[in-house]
Amino acid sequence: MWAVDACAFSDEELMSVLKPVMKRKGLFRRRIVEEISARIELYWPYDIVSFRFSLSDGSSGSGKTAINLISAELAEEPRDIVLSMKPSYVARELKQKPLPQHVLAPEPMTRGLNIMEEIANLLEELAIPRERMHRALARAGRELLSPARRLLLPSLEAVHTMRQFSEAYAKIEAFMKELNIRLGLDVDAKLEAIEPVRQEGPFYFPSLVVKLSKPSGHERYVVLDLSGPKPELDIELTYLCMRGPLGDFLTDVLSK
Repeated sequence: MWAVDACAFSDEELMSVLKPVMKRKGLFRRRIVEEISARIELYWPYDIVSFRFSLSDGSSGSGKTAINLISAELAEEPRDIVLSMKPSYVARELKQKPLPQHVLAPEPMTRGLNIMEEIANLLEELAIPRERMHRALARAGRELLSPARRLLLPSLEAVHTMRQFSEAYAKIEAFMKELNIRLGLDVDAKLEAIEPVRQEGPFYFPSLVVKLSKPSGHERYVVLDLSGPKPELDIELTYLCMRGPLGDFLTDVLSK
């Protein structure tokens, strides 16, 4: 097992990252109403997964991404799996060393190839309904915007098609754009298929998990990435901690 060095930081640096995301109260939102009730350094296991991809224009290529082997397994929906990917961990120059003794490093709950295969299968499942909705919306759009229709009442069938498919299609397209980003592809790439090739790891990336508490008793977790030169807010893991399973996992970890 290999780990990435955790950066050193002061309490001032820690608070400079936390203050912008801490809950505030008052007319001008100046008074912070949360305090740090617990903090712990935690090393997350990641696999570096290589894959091949093909686009709708017939082009193809290869890439790599890093997958969090805890949050990906606890994901409740496909977007949560995608948010568990960090292509920046692949591109960054990282100094690796053996995992230090006596650090908190959870065992992987899954492996990267398993997760990438789930994504590959999902792409296959989405391909046909995605294309059908695209064609139906395009046809309805042309009908609604035709010169003849501008002089008459809009086609009820076209209006029904727009209402039925537009929201679902928008969600699929947003998911595909997010997936492109997490795979290290161009955001507007027309991804058609991916094929997992191999995995390397697990590699352990350091973070600082901070529990913030309100006087009312409400608690939440903020995760800071310590793998760079200074602490940075891990937006994705912090978001996933608010969705249930990952927050429950951290509660169990901190209670031991």
